[in-house]
Amino acid sequence: MNKSSPCRVRVQHEGGDRWVVLALALQADAEEGRFIDYSAHFACQMDGLDEPASNYTLKNWESGILSGAYFAFRKQRKAPIRFLVSELRGRLRAEEMEILALASTIAVSLLLGSEKSDCQIAGWTYKTEIVGQAAALST
Repeated sequence: MNKSSPCRVRVQHEGGDRWVVLALALQADAEEGRFIDYSAHFACQMDGLDEPASNYTLKNWESGILSGAYFAFRKQRKAPIRFLVSELRGRLRAEEMEILALASTIAVSLLLGSEKSDCQIAGWTYKTEIVGQAAALST
């Protein structure tokens, strides 16, 4: 598989105070069991909004990204491939890790060829863009 353009997903709570932005691109077959890499300019900019989340490191947030990505690969019956994360920022509580997984599921699904993800969580909306393309999807 050739490299894909990055897909940026913004998931926002209806109250507006909690949100996440994730941008990732598919790279190639996984090398040595490593499925996730980070761009040279990547910086994790996540604000944990409760005590557990305020102590999270990139490895904690990474678990949500991987969970959503693996779900998307399974749902589309595709073998997991390596992907590159170029952006991760937002404001979430520890109990909202599923929102980061949702963003990852949406991005990987779109990059694998789905026109639109059917994944939704009540009270949350999302917008997507393939970086370099004008068209964006949203719910």
